[in-house]
Amino acid sequence: MEKHDFNDILVTDTKYYIPNTLCGNYVDRKHLTVEDLIGPNYEKIYKYSKAYTRKQLEVLVTMLRHEYLGEKLPDNKIKQLDYYLSFEQREYIYKYNFYKENSYNVFTSWGAIAIYKDSKKDYLHLTDYFSCLSNNINPLFKMFCKEEVFDKNLGVVSNVKLIDFFKWDKLKEEKYLYPYAKAYIDAYNLNVEDITNIEKKYISLIEQLEDTKNTLIKLYKNRGLLPEGNEEDLDIKEIIKKRKGI
Repeated sequence: MEKHDFNDILVTDTKYYIPNTLCGNYVDRKHLTVEDLIGPNYEKIYKYSKAYTRKQLEVLVTMLRHEYLGEKLPDNKIKQLDYYLSFEQREYIYKYNFYKENSYNVFTSWGAIAIYKDSKKDYLHLTDYFSCLSNNINPLFKMFCKEEVFDKNLGVVSNVKLIDFFKWDKLKEEKYLYPYAKAYIDAYNLNVEDITNIEKKYISLIEQLEDTKNTLIKLYKNRGLLPEGNEEDLDIKEIIKKRKGI
């Protein structure tokens, strides 16, 4: 889309607009256009917006720049989608005159979820991905964990990844939230596809290198150029260097 068209598009008419949020109310009240948020006026708009609106505004702008300017979504967020979910958080609730463990609690006391790759653990807020209130997205994540993890007895340590929440069927029913999820699913799939293609090329090059090495050993052997010893221990690079006088 041409840049001059951006002034004609109200943010409220984009698929990333979420009403009834701090940011949603702000862009609606100010009648902001896409140009306002991805053009030179954004810094001033950001500066004079209220502090508690800014995080949602940042997420919204990231999505708009991705949609209208073709910018990549943040690499660190795409990597986090491949991290496994951790369900080690535990909450004790007072019920029937004693404390009982609430095994369905999946958030920390400050509203974050835990993700981990190998032995490294990290924490994030779901609102890092969605321009909304935690009250809009956290109950859905809790429902996802109950149905897809706890009800299926997958345990505290499971092979469920953050991307699985984004692909969850019930999230597709969320008119305002799913466009965010879909954008990240597409970016994640593209990233995985890129990695797979590079891995294939790498394996192909290794196979070619091995074939070349075997051919070279054969030639050396036929011409009596191999040093004495086990062929498996031959350092072809060193033999070539000596022959070339390197």
